[in-house]
Amino acid sequence: MKFLLSVYVLQGLILVVAAGTSFAQSSSIAAMDFLVSHSAAYRATDVKYPRKETYKYEVLSEGKVTYSSTEVSEYLGYDKYRIIETEISDGKTKVKEAIQIGQNRYCRENSAKWDNNCYEPPPAAAMGHIDGAIYMLESASDSKTYVRIYKTQKEEKGKPAPLVFVTEDRSVLNRDMSHRSRSIIRTNSVTKEIISSTTVKYEYGIKFSPIEAPIK
Repeated sequence: MKFLLSVYVLQGLILVVAAGTSFAQSSSIAAMDFLVSHSAAYRATDVKYPRKETYKYEVLSEGKVTYSSTEVSEYLGYDKYRIIETEISDGKTKVKEAIQIGQNRYCRENSAKWDNNCYEPPPAAAMGHIDGAIYMLESASDSKTYVRIYKTQKEEKGKPAPLVFVTEDRSVLNRDMSHRSRSIIRTNSVTKEIISSTTVKYEYGIKFSPIEAPIK
């Protein structure tokens, strides 16, 4: 694999970024190009069925996972899908399930009885511009990787200076602009320790068990 190193300055921090895709060509792009490409990819993703999405979020401390949430969504259509979320915190596991069929939604937690009086969370907010962010495009023969790197701060009691985090958001898209995978890594800018990680994987044309109403 060929790695290309690029050096960028992000609000006083010097970043060395490696393009991990084989023979990828790396270049800076405008924020609008990044946002438009993301929007186009989501639109292309939303009309592909059957589709499976696996979303995993982890919080780490000293290299150990202290919290994790894995959400698996299986879509047979726009209004026919199943979601299973497994949350692990303080050694305890919680499993939430939801089934959507047309206007009807069913849910349960930890294998309890199914209920049809469920709260449906609102859709995620659209991705917006972040001041001071770096936007890059890594082009390969079969895909494009859109990268956004930005800095955030967190005030801590008793500390003379706020903690500074660097977040790297990478989306690998097929040439037809459909999503293939996404990763978001947040690190401590001083220690380089990973604070949290998010990965999203999209799979198409796969088979899974029928999605039916669990109660009448």
